[in-house]
Amino acid sequence: RLLQEAIQAADRASAAGLAGELHGHVQGLLASPHGNYVLQTMVTALPTATSEFVARELRGFGAEAARHRFGCRILCRLVEHSGTSSELALLLHEVLLEAKDLCHH
Repeated sequence: RLLQEAIQAADRASAAGLAGELHGHVQGLLASPHGNYVLQTMVTALPTATSEFVARELRGFGAEAARHRFGCRILCRLVEHSGTSSELALLLHEVLLEAKDLCHH
């Protein structure tokens, strides 16, 4: 919770710095009962340009993220807050290719 509050309270430059420390750790955070909330906060509190690395790091793992009990939350936040991101468009395309199988999950 401390990191979530820090992201929300920080100025944009500091928040971007915090987000930068999480590059390369998206899949691990997504799988964590606590880390997924940090990702959700990043996506909702930061500009898309700062947080779109989340979508980028989920590419190749989109369908698995959609099936995951925490990953689906991250995908929802991305759709709600990063709708114009080209990285998100690529991720969603990947997820939609698996739509038939995901409907049976």
